Amino acid sequence: MQQLNPRLGEGFNGARVFDSRPSAFAPLVSLIFGTLIGFLSVRSRRVELASARHCGVSVPDQLAHLLIETIVWCLLALSLTVSALWIASSIVVPNYQGFVLAELLRIPLLAAAGGVAGCVASVLTTREHHLFRYFKQRT
Repeated sequence: MQQLNPRLGEGFNGARVFDSRPSAFAPLVSLIFGTLIGFLSVRSRRVELASARHCGVSVPDQLAHLLIETIVWCLLALSLTVSALWIASSIVVPNYQGFVLAELLRIPLLAAAGGVAGCVASVLTTREHHLFRYFKQRT
């Protein structure tokens, strides 16, 4: 048995091809977008948060409340995406479903983690003494 084409097919480095795929940065991108969505979801309520702090609500209480809200919508999004990924992988690649799911599940899991981190960052950067500025900047 000999190779018909001496130029092509001499060697195949699967790990290099896998690492250079276009979707290699999808988990990082989903983490960034999840963080942005989590940050903006709380940041849009900054007048409410600063007003509550002005009335005496503590930062840990606000953080606990907003973390519960954020975790609920993250779990809802995770349940939908994990279900869709499981169904799609069982249809498209039934023999390699475990490997494909392990790679694909990093994307929604990192997006959810980013959403929670963005929520925490937004709560911690909202200040009571900026209440008047927030009120003037609202649209």
